[in-house]
Formats: sequence, C-alpha cells, structure tokens
Amino acid sequence: MPVSIPVSRVTPSTAPLTAYGERSDTVGSPSPSPDSLGLSVLGTTPTLSRPLPVSSEESRLKCMRRGVLFTARAIEENLAETGLQVRKAFITLTYRPGVPWSPEHISQTLACYAEWARRRGFPLLYVWVLELTKVGVPHYHVLMWLPLGMTPPLPDKQGWWPHGMSQAKWVLSPLGYLVKYLSKGLSGHAYPKGARIWGSGGLTARQRLRRAWYRAPAWLKRFAPSGEVCAVRRCDGGWWNMTTGFWYRSPWWVEGFTTHGPVLRWVGWAPDDIELRGALC
Repeated sequence: MPVSIPVSRVTPSTAPLTAYGERSDTVGSPSPSPDSLGLSVLGTTPTLSRPLPVSSEESRLKCMRRGVLFTARAIEENLAETGLQVRKAFITLTYRPGVPWSPEHISQTLACYAEWARRRGFPLLYVWVLELTKVGVPHYHVLMWLPLGMTPPLPDKQGWWPHGMSQAKWVLSPLGYLVKYLSKGLSGHAYPKGARIWGSGGLTARQRLRRAWYRAPAWLKRFAPSGEVCAVRRCDGGWWNMTTGFWYRSPWWVEGFTTHGPVLRWVGWAPDDIELRGALC
C-alpha cells in the first residue's frame, strides 16, 4: 500500500523558469523535505503561480534537442574511451511526391543498416531526427559513427529506402551538424500523428539511464542526492524514482488548453503528493 510522506504544501523557489519550463535551482537534496529543497512552507492552502501557456510542439522540440545532443556526446565519449577510430556519415532520407509517410519507414531502414553492420562485426551507433520541409513534408537526417574503412550503402540504391531518394556525406563535426538542423525549429506545420521525431542506437544501458535522468524535470532531480543518477519514469500523473522507490505527483497542474497546448500552473506539493510505492508503478 502506498505510504504518503507528510510534507506541507510547498512552492518553488524564486529562481526563474528556464527554457524548458523548469526551475533553474541547483540539484541536490538527500531527502524529500521542503527545508532541504530550499522551498517555502506555506501551510496546506495551495499557492498558485501565474498561468504558463505552453506550446506542445516547441516543448517537444526542446526535449528532442536535449536528448539528441546528450546521445551524440555520449557516443563520442564512449568512442574516446575505447580508442576506436571512426568516421561520421550524415545521411538524408527524403520522400518522392505522393508517397505517404509511415512510422515504420525509418525503423525498417535502420534495421537494414543494423544488419549490415552486424555482418561486418561492429555495432551501429547512430542518432536520427525527423524534420519537416517548408510545405510540411517529412524527411529524416541520420548521423552514423562508422569504423574506418566502412562506407554506408545508399539506402535507396539497396532497396532499404524505397520511398524516395537518399544522400550521404562525411562530416567532421557531428555535433555542429546536429545543432544546425536542430536549431531550425518548426516549419509552421504539425508533425504527422504518431510520429517519433528522433531516435538513437548504440548506447549502453547505463548511458540510457543517464540520458533519462538528464531529460527528467529539474524539480524531480532536486529530490535526489547531489550527483546521483537515478532510474526514473513517468507514472500515474507524476514521476516514479525507481532507485529510491518514491513517487512524486507533478507540481504543475493543467489549468486549460489553448490552440498551441496546455496552460500550466505551479501548485507545489500536498501531504499526499509524495508516496513510497516500491514496485507499484
């Protein structure tokens, strides 16, 4: 049975909101108590902040940028530690006019590349992003790290991308190329329904855990000891820290919606908003 942690209604510190709608306070607290978090205890009456309209698409893009750049840096760090000499290939996949987009297309193409790499004895390290043209047509950019001597086949020539054309070139600064494409923003069109806008392959389990923690909300990290990396995931309208067993309701309430996304309001936490759940999520 969930165990509620008795804390009074609290509000965030006065630190400004970052670009991700999070507080910019430093992370670090060994226990989920308001005092140790530097939060003001205001009794049990909700203390509401000003409404914060959020653009769903912009928020999604910002989360994508964080995940993509973290993944690319993690791959580069891992290669530096192993000493493996690689080249970086930047591959673009486009659609022919009239060919409908499908979420399976990128997965099928990358599965062919993964099999190609497996037969040659090396794991495929990659990160990809979905971008929209000015008229809203999807296309993909894939960055691959390949051992010296390996040249990736053009997927349209191999039958791995029968939906249009492909281009490939070698790049010296993969992060520079990613930043260039990730900084373009929205084209004025919505992503196709059900579309993943980025993905990756080749990270270790620990690197994936670090990435999830890196992308977690800033308020959640403040409940963990400084410097600790915790396994977390979304659960029941909040977040569950699988390392500690504590579940935290999100301190943001959805107050309404605009045409661009939800309107959020910071309300802090009530006594029953933090629970010790064990394995119930």
